[in-house]
Amino acid sequence: MFTEDHRCGIVVASTIPGEAPSEKSLKTKGKHGDHEVRCVKRKLLLEALEMELPSGTIRYFSKVVSIEESGCFKWCI
Repeated sequence: MFTEDHRCGIVVASTIPGEAPSEKSLKTKGKHGDHEVRCVKRKLLLEALEMELPSGTIRYFSKVVSIEESGCFKWCI
């Protein structure tokens, strides 16, 4: 389905009836070079971060009070 060197990609189905699925590559070029999107299991990522960060840095089961937007970033408070 993907051509050239697009071995990494997904097909995104539309929720709109009659609209065809679209192909999305997981590789892209950014202003600092090539980028590739990869799936990571959230639990493994958090465990790896927790081992490297000071104790108490990561708080589990915290409630989000508000979300602030700044450009393309969103901050949970």
